[in-house]
Amino acid sequence: MPEDNHTPVFAEMQTCHQAEVEALIISAMNENEGRWVRQTFDFHFDCLEKGIDSSRQFYIALLDSTIVGIIGLHHSRWGPDENVWLSWFAVRPDYQGQGIGKWLMTNIQKTALDQGYRKLFVETYREATFHRAIGFYQQQGFQQVGSIAQFLPDGSDMLVFARNLD
Repeated sequence: MPEDNHTPVFAEMQTCHQAEVEALIISAMNENEGRWVRQTFDFHFDCLEKGIDSSRQFYIALLDSTIVGIIGLHHSRWGPDENVWLSWFAVRPDYQGQGIGKWLMTNIQKTALDQGYRKLFVETYREATFHRAIGFYQQQGFQQVGSIAQFLPDGSDMLVFARNLD
C-alpha cells in the first residue's frame, strides 16, 4: 500500500473516469496501448448506454480523489462459463511498487470468484513494455499456458497466462 498506509477504494469505473484512465494506461504502458484502450472503453460505455452487455467490467483504485490503478474482467461469450480474462490492468507509474497492483489483483480475483468464475486468464506480450508485468503475473500464481509467435507487428509473441481462483 502507499507509504502513508491509506487503502485505496475499489470502485466500478464510470464514463467520467475514461480520460484519466486512458492517460494512466499510456503512462504505465505506451501510446499504442492508449489507442486500444480508448476503443475498448468507447465500445464498453456505448454498449452500457444502449443497455447491451459488453461482457466487460472495469474497476479503478481510487486513492483520495486520484485514480491510481485500473483492472477489469472480460468474459468471452464463446468460452467456458467458468473462465474469465483479465482486462486492462495497470498502476500509475508513480504508485508502482507500493502494493497497489497486488491489492487490485486480490480484489479482482474475489470479484471473479463471487461471480462464479473459477479460472483467470491474462494475455500479455514478450515485449519490453510488458517485461515487469510478466514477472508480476508469475508472482501472483499465474503460469504460462500458451503463446502465439510473432503476434504483434514488431514480431513480439503473445503470451497467455492462467491461474485457478481459490
